[in-house]
Amino acid sequence: MLYYLNDRFVESSEAKIHVSDLGLLRGYGIFDFFRCIGNHPVFLENHLDRFFYSAESMDLGMNLSRQQLKDIIHELLSENALPISGIRMLLTGGESFDGYSKQGSSIVLSQQLLHEFSVEQSETVKVSLYEYQRMLPEIKTTNYIIGILKNAWFKGQGAKDMLFHWKGYISELPRSNFFIVDKDGDLCTPDKNVLSGITRKHILEYASSFMKVKERPIHIEELASAQEAFLSGTGKRIIPIGTIDSSTIGGGETGLITRKIMEYFYSQEQELRSRVS
Repeated sequence: MLYYLNDRFVESSEAKIHVSDLGLLRGYGIFDFFRCIGNHPVFLENHLDRFFYSAESMDLGMNLSRQQLKDIIHELLSENALPISGIRMLLTGGESFDGYSKQGSSIVLSQQLLHEFSVEQSETVKVSLYEYQRMLPEIKTTNYIIGILKNAWFKGQGAKDMLFHWKGYISELPRSNFFIVDKDGDLCTPDKNVLSGITRKHILEYASSFMKVKERPIHIEELASAQEAFLSGTGKRIIPIGTIDSSTIGGGETGLITRKIMEYFYSQEQELRSRVS
């Protein structure tokens, strides 16, 4: 499997950063991850927008233009030739002479095989509430400390993941955005202190064609009256939520709105697969 490291393509076994890299020493870095069908990156422009925004926000310089990065992505896809995959773009603070000061940056592009998204995988999951507010939530940094640290905790409760809340308001999951169909039948997602997910963006665009959608604060007390709930992300697409802590959402079954959105993304992916095959 080929990777791209700084200025060259290398085998995965050779894709190494220096021990003084700020990404390793201080966790100083950003990334983005997007899905690919054959040689076609899905929602690439959206992911590049967010990647460059995150890099600028973290004052991480990059020696590649947007077009150069796109060319590298397409060459990586062509060389590795995976049917369904994900590409991770990682940008770190680079090697540091004192282990703290930024001197440059390091960029790594890696690719991994992904499973096909399917609407048949529609069993609901449980999530556990956890009081926490992520630092710099609007930037896709490499800081996933809480998610990893608490992994055994939420799995011990039979949960798929944990749902963050802070001062009474829901925000997001460690690697996913959160949606509810509220008591009025509107599709709602938190508007503040969350990452602007690419799947989230396209869910809002699609759902607005047939129902009311709202980006607004969601108080923790609203969960009890929610008709449906689901999480979304690039790797997961949409996963219906049937239980939050000990509370059952919508009878614990996948709701009609959730299923309709799942079917939309599935049909889009199938159409793309038929075009690139």
